[in-house]
Amino acid sequence: MIIDANNHPDWHKHNLDRFLENMAQYHIDKTWLLSWECPDGEFDPSYHRIGLTGIEGPISFRDCLRYKHQRPEKF
Repeated sequence: MIIDANNHPDWHKHNLDRFLENMAQYHIDKTWLLSWECPDGEFDPSYHRIGLTGIEGPISFRDCLRYKHQRPEKF
C-alpha cells in the first residue's frame, strides 16, 4: 500500500476528480490531507494558495473534510 502523507485539497487547480486521477497514475492508495489554518496576521502573503477558487490564503480544514466526505476510502 502506498500512502501520500503530505498533500492538500485543490492543489494547483486539481479538483477531486483530477486529484484522484493523479493518485491512480502514481498508484497511491490513500492520501493524508493537510490544512493550513492560521490567523490573517500570521499568513505570509508571499505564499499564494493556488486553488480552484483563486483565493489567496491558507487551506481550510473544511476543504480537507469535503474530500474525505466524497471519497472516504481514499482520504
